[in-house]
Amino acid sequence: MDWLHHIEADGRRIHGLARTHADAAVPACDGWTVAGLVGHLGLIHQRAAYLCRTGDMARPSQKGGQLEPPPADGVVDWAAAWLDEMLARFRATDPDAEMYSFFPGGGTAGWWQRRMAHETAVHRVDVEQAAGEPVRPVDADLAIDGVDEVLEVFLPTFGPRPFGAGETLHLHATDAEGEWNLTLGADAVDVERGHGKGDAAVRGTASSLYLWLWGRQDLPSLEVFGEASVAASLRTAVSRSTA
Repeated sequence: MDWLHHIEADGRRIHGLARTHADAAVPACDGWTVAGLVGHLGLIHQRAAYLCRTGDMARPSQKGGQLEPPPADGVVDWAAAWLDEMLARFRATDPDAEMYSFFPGGGTAGWWQRRMAHETAVHRVDVEQAAGEPVRPVDADLAIDGVDEVLEVFLPTFGPRPFGAGETLHLHATDAEGEWNLTLGADAVDVERGHGKGDAAVRGTASSLYLWLWGRQDLPSLEVFGEASVAASLRTAVSRSTA
């Protein structure tokens, strides 16, 4: 996967729209404007650039003095500069180089490339929605990987317990190789890749499944079979784990 291609394309799209829609409200991020979102994303890109530059094994922060806060004025130019810096650092850093990660299975520059590709893709959709622009579908391969990331990284790390009482859910991408069988248990969501049946099933394009899990697309826009409440329970757990 060419993570940097996706990061750059989505980052440029965000900054281009932000220059003319800075004050627009972001529907999926209550209380945020596009300018605020751009500042948030610039800070996250700055963090990734810092980690690649230093190889720090501790979480960098503004409070600790490692990161600078977004400026009150000129936030788009500031964020665009950090996008460029992050991309340059990624290109100059061995993907296997170790550094801090919030996930025990992460901790490499390559892991952060993947994480930044998804962070930037989701926020690109946020800005398009805020600007009233047509939402460009997320690349299918990226979206399939993004579903994996939600299920393998965010839910185990930050998901609220209990997830359920053994309910089962099948997710099925209609335009790419992606099917998941989930069991919502007390302490974990068990995930198996492949075809199957469950108490409920959700079908749609890879992009639609991905954006639904991230709360950027509503469930009625996908095909839902069986007990819709099971799908709603998964979405609630994801929203709490990615907040």
